[in-house]
Amino acid sequence: MVLPQVRSEEIDEELPPSRFRVVLIALLGVFLIILLVFWTFSDVLQGIVQSSVVRENVLNVGGARFVFQNGTLEALREEYVANQDREIKACLFGEVNGSIYYILGIEFPRIIRANVIHVVSVRCPIDAIVDVHSHTINKCLASKQDLSVYHELKELNPLVRMLVMCSQSRFGSI
Repeated sequence: MVLPQVRSEEIDEELPPSRFRVVLIALLGVFLIILLVFWTFSDVLQGIVQSSVVRENVLNVGGARFVFQNGTLEALREEYVANQDREIKACLFGEVNGSIYYILGIEFPRIIRANVIHVVSVRCPIDAIVDVHSHTINKCLASKQDLSVYHELKELNPLVRMLVMCSQSRFGSI
């Protein structure tokens, strides 16, 4: 049924979009893109900000200094590169003098299971001074599980530190 005062051609006419509507949709689209990018890269950005790079075998991170000696850093890097398809785990041994950790030895415990985002291994020996595991590239932030494990380790050895390796030279500290 057609109303007498409205012609059928007028009903079928498309109204041009209002300028306000076009601007609003464009702004909403830009906002959603920014939100998506920020959400995707926020862990990476936070990880980079809260981590440090090893320079001349010395890592300054988390209020401590880690001095790698006896080829320990090279061994850690080799293990990291050889296992890009999964996380790695390492136990570092040495001496602690205040906030300086002299890394003199390294051991890679038996891995029970591991993938790109998770590793389950045999626990480091009680005399390890640093517990290291890797995360994906530049994602240096500790997970809730990392924090839980770290607190358990601190009960056994108050001097122990935990590092998250997130590239060949970048580490975050817990």
